[in-house]
Amino acid sequence: VDAVIRATVGVFSGAGAHVDDVIPDLRDADEVFRVTRAYDFAADYRTLVREHRDEIKDAVVWNTELGLALTVDDLLSADEARCRLASAVESYFTTHDLLVLTSAQVAPFDARLEFPREAGGVRLENYLEWMRASTIISATGCPAVSVPAGFTPDGLPVGVQLVAAPGRDVDLLLAAQAFEELTGHHRRRPVL
Repeated sequence: VDAVIRATVGVFSGAGAHVDDVIPDLRDADEVFRVTRAYDFAADYRTLVREHRDEIKDAVVWNTELGLALTVDDLLSADEARCRLASAVESYFTTHDLLVLTSAQVAPFDARLEFPREAGGVRLENYLEWMRASTIISATGCPAVSVPAGFTPDGLPVGVQLVAAPGRDVDLLLAAQAFEELTGHHRRRPVL
């Protein structure tokens, strides 16, 4: 996955873009995502979990219980983290048009697995961690799109996630379209 994403540098620089390895400070994104998701699950599913726990997927119960366990301090801390994250993102996009990163840290995995248990030698503790590249961007509120970036040596597709500043949705879609036209990866279908 890493090698495929690194190869996108050549696509963007070949198209005339200035490419660097600067990223915004996203350290508050995990807290913002975790608390917001837990709160939303509690708001949406608390009654179902309380009344039909045995009939509900474990991951939904887990997320809902996280939300029900939130404290006022957790909510206040997440609001403060959201403000810091918004400031970091705003600062980043004063000097950059796009943030380019992977859509997921792992290659596609067997659909019978709830989630892979490891990525890059790091143990994944829960199902949200395998898609952390997407969850941290969700926390920013920035528009994002994933497009095919290439394939693993086994022929599995890898996506690149393009992220733009809030309100720059059209520019983001144009960049995604240009990337697809330059690479043609979207035309190739993996062999199943």
